Amino acid sequence: MQNLNDYSAKMNRAKQEKLDALRVIFEKTIALVDKSLGGRAFRPVRSLNAAVFDSVMVGIALRLSAGAAPRPEAIANAYDRLLTDPEFKGWERSTSNEENVKLRMDKAIRAFSGV
Repeated sequence: MQNLNDYSAKMNRAKQEKLDALRVIFEKTIALVDKSLGGRAFRPVRSLNAAVFDSVMVGIALRLSAGAAPRPEAIANAYDRLLTDPEFKGWERSTSNEENVKLRMDKAIRAFSGV
């Protein structure tokens, strides 16, 4: 929780240019997620899962920052593999545990970096 508080405090002091750049990355990421996954995005079971949302968004945003947008099919395949990864499935329990958050983020970043 401390990381989130620190980040929020930092963003409250950020310059408008930084906030605009983050908004653009967010919009590109969410558009690619929608195109790739549609209504099943961030819903490993039925309802939206915040733990899946944060890690998948970070993984895809970093991938987009690294170069051209990957094909939607590649994103969908990486997402499906990620959701079946036993280590990633920590979203099922202890979602705010710092170790689980780091593992989930790392798994998502690696899953999407290769597409």
